[in-house]
Amino acid sequence: MKPKESYFDREKLTAILAPEKGYLHRGLLEDTYHHLVTLSWPTFLLLTVFALFLVTTIFGFFYYLTDTIKLNYANGDITIWDGLFFSITSITTVGYGDIRAVGIGRIASGVESAMGLMFIGAFTALAFARFSRARIKIHFSKQIVFDKHEGLPALLFRVTNLRGDDLIGAYMNFYFIKVIHQKDGTFTRRWYNLELTPPDMPVFSFSWKVVHQIKKGGYFEGMDAEEIPKSNGIFLAVFKGYDVDLAAESTTYNVWPADSVVEGSLPELMVKGKNGRPIAIPFKKLDEVVRRKNGQNFISNRR
Repeated sequence: MKPKESYFDREKLTAILAPEKGYLHRGLLEDTYHHLVTLSWPTFLLLTVFALFLVTTIFGFFYYLTDTIKLNYANGDITIWDGLFFSITSITTVGYGDIRAVGIGRIASGVESAMGLMFIGAFTALAFARFSRARIKIHFSKQIVFDKHEGLPALLFRVTNLRGDDLIGAYMNFYFIKVIHQKDGTFTRRWYNLELTPPDMPVFSFSWKVVHQIKKGGYFEGMDAEEIPKSNGIFLAVFKGYDVDLAAESTTYNVWPADSVVEGSLPELMVKGKNGRPIAIPFKKLDEVVRRKNGQNFISNRR
């Protein structure tokens, strides 16, 4: 999975955990605030500009077609540009005074000014809510690696803190989830807790190689690197950490389909240059896996 395709992760998780949600039909009108707060910034700003443009255009054409605005500085015909200009000054409550409303236009300009005040208030509140959301920036490796760890078979993946601040009391939960279909047509979910060694890190500064050792009694006991990808389920990792700079605890997650498991090892990230100092780490290196094929190792960062 590509790091930026978080929407696919969410769809994959919902399909496994709660396929019933597809029948709730909770759209924008049912949960407007949540949709507006969780939109991406480009989409949110584009939607804001479009809404402002739509309202000002409608009122601008109304003033022009009804001939309900007059020029204060000269006598002449009103153009559509005068209507749009007066509409903009009305919705922003600027009011330069060079154009005035007459007749029913006064009522329309009053309504537009009230809408402008409400629009500015709503935009400010939503922007503040979006800015105030505490978010950590964590990158999960694309693949889960099947390898040996301390003499035992294990599943490993890398988690990287992409910000310069430290996270205190970082904790990871790791699960394998399956949907089991019953003979009567219903289904049930099975959650298997995959214990980590260790499950926490006191201070998470940069990178964490997360390890689940496959021990006796575990779900994947006796399975090898070829059997696990055929398990027909998904892996879920839930990360929690306290951000000192934001003064808040944040949570994020990642999901992998079972066929993301490959046999290999995770290479070391810190590479030193000729002067002995660490060199810059390219982003794609965070997803690299040393794969094994025909007894030889080769680097791979793709599924």
